[in-house]
Amino acid sequence: MSASNQKDNVELVISNQSFDINPVDIEILVDGNKIVSENFFVEGNQPVQHNWQRHRISLDDGEHRLKVSSQKGLAQIEKTLHVKNTLTVTIAYWDNSLPGKKKSKGFFTIDSGEKRVATM
Repeated sequence: MSASNQKDNVELVISNQSFDINPVDIEILVDGNKIVSENFFVEGNQPVQHNWQRHRISLDDGEHRLKVSSQKGLAQIEKTLHVKNTLTVTIAYWDNSLPGKKKSKGFFTIDSGEKRVATM
């Protein structure tokens, strides 16, 4: 991550979509730099569970390495981001628990594109 001609040209849109692991710890690194390290709750005055938090960062055009992890949620994912001018990255944590399981393993979904994302 370095100085960019576009100020805060990348938006991270993050949510916990798990009722079973609430809150879930989510840590996000871009190019090895910690960007987010927070607990994310299932809550909100929109429909409950659709609690999207936005974080804006500045990245130069080109490829950047994104790593998202949760210790409590037992999940990790890595992805290459391709930045050209602006980028919106949507990150959601999901729980893959089954009834009667003591410890569930979750997963992340990541979507990205140039347009801003509308969330519920």
